[in-house]
Amino acid sequence: MTTPRPALSNPVEFVRTLRRQAAAQLEKGNVRQAQSRAEAALALLRDMPGSRNIELAATHTILARVAERENRHSVAAEHYEKAVTELESLPLGESVDRVRAWAYSNFGNACRLTGRYFEAREAFEKALALADAHCDPDDERLAWLLNNFAVLCKYTGKFEEGRALYERSLAITAKHTGPLQRRAAPIFHNLGGIAHAAGDFESAEPFARRALLIRISTLGEEHPDTAAEKAGLAAILLGLKRYDEAETLLREALAVFEKAYGREHYEIASNLNNLAALELARGNAAAAEAAWREALALKERLIGAMHPEIALLCRNLGVMLAEQGRRAEAVAFLERAHAVAVHGYGAEHPKTLKIVERLKSLSGE
Repeated sequence: MTTPRPALSNPVEFVRTLRRQAAAQLEKGNVRQAQSRAEAALALLRDMPGSRNIELAATHTILARVAERENRHSVAAEHYEKAVTELESLPLGESVDRVRAWAYSNFGNACRLTGRYFEAREAFEKALALADAHCDPDDERLAWLLNNFAVLCKYTGKFEEGRALYERSLAITAKHTGPLQRRAAPIFHNLGGIAHAAGDFESAEPFARRALLIRISTLGEEHPDTAAEKAGLAAILLGLKRYDEAETLLREALAVFEKAYGREHYEIASNLNNLAALELARGNAAAAEAAWREALALKERLIGAMHPEIALLCRNLGVMLAEQGRRAEAVAFLERAHAVAVHGYGAEHPKTLKIVERLKSLSGE
């Protein structure tokens, strides 16, 4: 599609028009048209004399949202970082600091999704400090910031901090939508998720069931978001050793994901990991290994070989192979898990240290 040339009498307003059009196209799902207009706006801004920090930041944010829609999270992180850089060059002020808060929030979440956990935490901490100082305490964007920060806490083992952030997020969301509305579902899902990660499966189950109820009532059984809730509940039921219901939910979720996204998708990989754990619990080691290997290959292609989630899959395979007496293969997977965990979490993180313990047990130390 050819983008019309700007009206030279007011190029900044033309840039804003292009950006509004890009946002509208993105809302409709027309990603290519959105990207075309946003890139045209960025090109015009770069050619303009003078400082255009706010305009550049807003345009990079639109391009980041385009990249997110296509699961190109590394590209999104680059654009969000450029938006932050543009805003950091501006003088301090109430209105600018509010914009900075949401820019840091966006950048933090993009870093989280790409496994850059240290950078994500730094960005979320800056975002929350700015939001608490300069934004409405009931702003729904603050609820989203708190939710995403809490997800990071879950992945990095800071469960109590994450739970407090989720509860604060839910309190804000409930003021706007009520406790059973669609926007509350992700927070209930995540409250269940953090309890699950902490090993408290009994506390996790009611949150997961509530999230699933909201999704079914608002979206129906065949929506991918409903499938995600089924998968989350299934993982909790695995921990409770209620394997039959867990398998039913997992296979229903996988069917919806495959129909919606095809086989090459993150949700497929995540659910294969849970399916592998189910197969292993039932004594089907060969089926578990096949599912874990497929999940690992998928995630390597989708999120990269050094993403922290790769460490979990390698650890799972290593532990299972060790139990089968396949020591050399087990050590290879656990050594890889350790390298990825050190990169993503740090050498002294509990997840890293657990892998070290496994390696020592295999070496007889």
